[in-house]
Amino acid sequence: MKEYITLNAQGFAETSGWIVCYLTNPDGEYIGFIDEFIPATAGLPAGAYIDEPPTDEAGKAIIRVGDKWELVDDHRGETVYSTESGQPIEVKAPGDYPDNTTPLAPATPFDKWNGSAWVTDETKLKAANIAENEFRKAQLRAQADSEIAWRLDAVNDGYATEQEAADLVKWKKYRVLLMRVDTSKVPDIAWPPVPN
Repeated sequence: MKEYITLNAQGFAETSGWIVCYLTNPDGEYIGFIDEFIPATAGLPAGAYIDEPPTDEAGKAIIRVGDKWELVDDHRGETVYSTESGQPIEVKAPGDYPDNTTPLAPATPFDKWNGSAWVTDETKLKAANIAENEFRKAQLRAQADSEIAWRLDAVNDGYATEQEAADLVKWKKYRVLLMRVDTSKVPDIAWPPVPN
């Protein structure tokens, strides 16, 4: 049968015996309890305490702070966003959200934090949309150039079919209409239909 003891005012056992120890990890977070045998004149092992921690609550972690237990917010596993870069960060430690973060996700890569909400930099967003549409226009132009080149060879050398000659006219018209597309009018861009 285990004989349970108490510690003296200085924190040492006056006789050998068992004591219930409440344990923490190196960061001070409560991890459970055990019965620990304490020899006479010895104290508690590191990270062990004899005062019982508070009852666990959902969304909270039990932390040892100085000579007492505290319930702190526990957001581990949640994703927050840097208010400086907008990049996602996974919360890995108990406590409040890390400094300079928010649980609110930015809507676009061009959002800036104004202290309480994300605000889209419309100038940068429009510039990015224009660049994206310029890239699309260049891809469509390359496709049109390729379709025109071989048909033009066939027409110029006199061995094009009637269909190839007709398609050449359609592709040339398409390329002209494509080059008239004003990408600065995003999002109101009317792309010409690609010939069949």
